[in-house]
Amino acid sequence: GAMSCSGSSGVRSAHNTATTSSSAAPATPKSLPATPKSLPANAADADSGNSSGSSSGANSNTLSMRSHSVTPGPSRDYDDYIAMRAEVEFTLRSATPQRPSPAPVARPAALPPLRDSVSAIEVLARQHTLRHKLHRLLRGFVPPMVYWLPKYRLSYIKGDLVAGITVAVMLIPQSMAYGYLAGVPAIYGLYSAFITPILYALFGSSMQLSVGPVAVTSILAASGVEGLSPATEDDYIRLCIALAMLSGLILIILGVFNIGFIVNFMAAPVLSGFISASAIIIIVSQLPAAFGIKAPKSDYFFVTLFQIAKSLGKSNLWTMIMSASALLVMIPAKYARRVPRWFPVQLLVLGLGALFGWSLALGRYGVSLVGPVPSGLPHPRLPRLSSAEFIGLLTPSLVLALLDYVGAIALAKKFAALGKQQVNANAELLALGFANFGGSFLQAHPVGASLSRSAVNNDMGAQTPVANVITGLMVMVVLLSLTFVGYSFHFRTLFF
Repeated sequence: GAMSCSGSSGVRSAHNTATTSSSAAPATPKSLPATPKSLPANAADADSGNSSGSSSGANSNTLSMRSHSVTPGPSRDYDDYIAMRAEVEFTLRSATPQRPSPAPVARPAALPPLRDSVSAIEVLARQHTLRHKLHRLLRGFVPPMVYWLPKYRLSYIKGDLVAGITVAVMLIPQSMAYGYLAGVPAIYGLYSAFITPILYALFGSSMQLSVGPVAVTSILAASGVEGLSPATEDDYIRLCIALAMLSGLILIILGVFNIGFIVNFMAAPVLSGFISASAIIIIVSQLPAAFGIKAPKSDYFFVTLFQIAKSLGKSNLWTMIMSASALLVMIPAKYARRVPRWFPVQLLVLGLGALFGWSLALGRYGVSLVGPVPSGLPHPRLPRLSSAEFIGLLTPSLVLALLDYVGAIALAKKFAALGKQQVNANAELLALGFANFGGSFLQAHPVGASLSRSAVNNDMGAQTPVANVITGLMVMVVLLSLTFVGYSFHFRTLFF
């Protein structure tokens, strides 16, 4: 009984040992030790501590052999281990993708000295800077039309057409008034309104800027030419056209050498004071025409004002009535909210004045009339200057060129910011220069950028400078159709 009990306990011990060893081993081991543990020579020795007799050892030996299913002995167990290890390594090797070994990197025989490397970097940086400067310089000479014209869409035509026609309706009466403001006949204002917008459209970078006769430019031209004391009206017109040529030439030179940055040194209060003073000078200079009197001009503001006050007793009643009527129509219309900005109030007043002047024959009552307006396009003509006249016009032309550019670039940047566009400052220099220089060959007086017309251009949906081209073509149509005698009044104070 004792032996059977001990034998059964030996069998259970051997069975537990075999079960524990088989459950502890993984199904697919990822790695195995390099060398196996030493296996016992006789499996019965492993269970000798749990058995007390030879029969229990024999039974344990038999059960251990059955659970491992191998022939007892160290040689057979080691061979099975090696076979199992080889099978696991083959399985892992076939399951893991093999990456190709990277190609060996060819290294230079010897690295260059640090001094040579720094020198090479400096040379490359210098070359990049020179290329960048050369690119910017050459791009300033390429007309912006080369960039925006290939991207022109058919959807832009409507906005450009409406804006161009609307600005032309405003520009026709304004240009005639600004011609008088510059001291030249009204037809020269129309000449300036015809060619200069087209020339600016070919070289300008602003999409909404409107270029043509403006008040400040006209008053500067008049003051510059009057300083030379021309003998006749023809000499005055010739010098005024030559002033446009010189100011345009200065702007072109500034654009060629890319030195338009000098206007950044002009203080804003100085420019604001100059514009305000120009407005006062314009009003005072047009008072004689509004009252129908003749007062001698002077280089000093208070002297001119005193001469006008002395001559008020000779005022013409009909002239005063017509001037006051025009002001009463135009001033409320300008500040009325219900009147759109594009509405041609100036053209309406001009048409009504011409109608009343013709129907009532106001010329017989001492009202000054424009008289016959020549029709047709201007004939190309080169302005002629003597050396003394050239020297005398240098300072006015320089001042005119700088102030023209300051006003134009300020307006161009303002409208470019509204439309998220970019403005090329050098291109604006060249565009204004070509507008004045080229316009002088077609008898145009100095021109600049107009705030009111540019605002209307933007409000009417102008997308590209094509709107300026349409404006110039509309003025050309008016010039070609002027076959009648136009009557209007010297409303020089009404259109600035």
